[in-house]
Amino acid sequence: MNKNVHRSYLKRIISCIIILPLFFMIQTTEGKTASAVESSNNHENSGVSDIKKESPEKELTHDQIVSLTNQFMQTLVQDIDSNNKVVNYNTKNELLEEFEKVTTKNVAIKYVDYYYQNKTNGLYIKPTETPPWFNEKNDYDMIRREDNVVKVIQENKSDLYGAFTVEIEFTYHDKWKITDINY
Repeated sequence: MNKNVHRSYLKRIISCIIILPLFFMIQTTEGKTASAVESSNNHENSGVSDIKKESPEKELTHDQIVSLTNQFMQTLVQDIDSNNKVVNYNTKNELLEEFEKVTTKNVAIKYVDYYYQNKTNGLYIKPTETPPWFNEKNDYDMIRREDNVVKVIQENKSDLYGAFTVEIEFTYHDKWKITDINY
């Protein structure tokens, strides 16, 4: 009987030797993670200056993303008359200038060339559907690529396009602009 009691104690001791270090390792890891998160939050909320900390205007917000993507689409979809002639612009160049408020000329020219046609009497839109686009109500991922470059990736669905992913790159130079779009 004494042997069984000793075996039982020995098994418990061995179990403790194996389990306790694992338990403390898990607790320590969780504590470090919580501490790092808390430290990060405290640092962000403190007045401490950090080289990596973004200035408020360089922080791309949801409202800025929505505003820029909406302005882009509003510029793309122009008011037209009954013959598809654009009401507010006479040439592609004029429309490109308007686009440059929210995007680069390199990005805009692809859309202007695809959707519009210069004619002798003005600018005409080619009747077609708008491209697959950002939906402000759906979730998306933001990936900081550089200090002043953020890529927004969103998966969407529409009756026309089915399931699609839109990737919009935003770059900050005095203000945020759309600098690349991929589907």
